[in-house]
Parts: sequence; C-alpha cells; structure tokens
Amino acid sequence: MRNRGCTAGLGYILFHAMSWNRLSRVVLEFFALSIGAWAQGTRPEAGPFDAAHIEIQPPPAPGVAVRAGRLFDPKSETNLVNQVILIRGDRIADTGPASRVSIPPGVRVIDLS
Repeated sequence: MRNRGCTAGLGYILFHAMSWNRLSRVVLEFFALSIGAWAQGTRPEAGPFDAAHIEIQPPPAPGVAVRAGRLFDPKSETNLVNQVILIRGDRIADTGPASRVSIPPGVRVIDLS
C-alpha cells in the first residue's frame, strides 16, 4: 500500500472512513443546513401598508394605430405610402391608406412616417 501522507485530503479520509450511505447522508445534511442558514438571513422589515402611496395607472389604450410612411405589400410587390395599421388586442384589425382607415379616439398612435 502506498503511503499518501498528508496529501490524502478530507474527501479521501471521509470516503474510506464512512460507508457510502453514511457519506451521502452527511453531504445531504451539510447542503440542507447550508441552504437553511442562507434562507434564514436577515431581511429588511416591510413597513405598514399605506394605500395613499399606491400609484394608480390609467387603463391601457383600447388599441394601437401605427402610421407607416411606407408599407411593403407582398401581393403587389410594391411599397405603399401613407398607410395606417390598426391593432386591437393582439390582432391587426385593419390596414389601409390613411384616408380610408379612421383612427378611433383614445388609441395610442405610433407615427413611423
């Protein structure tokens, strides 16, 4: 048997001193205690609830209108000018020239022209 001296290390000593079952239990307990100690760290206390400090935001606009200076039409393979894209929710509701598509009041307008 080779003499390992001090180079054996803690892992070697633990591995040969304990059965595999006991070693795995020790390792699991160590990690459980480490995580428990980390989770028990001090957290800042939250102050009392005060409804006067809540910021109330207005409801989102009922849709979005995009004014496009140029819009590519893949069917005709041309660039259309002065177009409007009307979006309601997650769907495109209408597209067309600005003279035909009316922008409803209250929608957010994004001007890309």
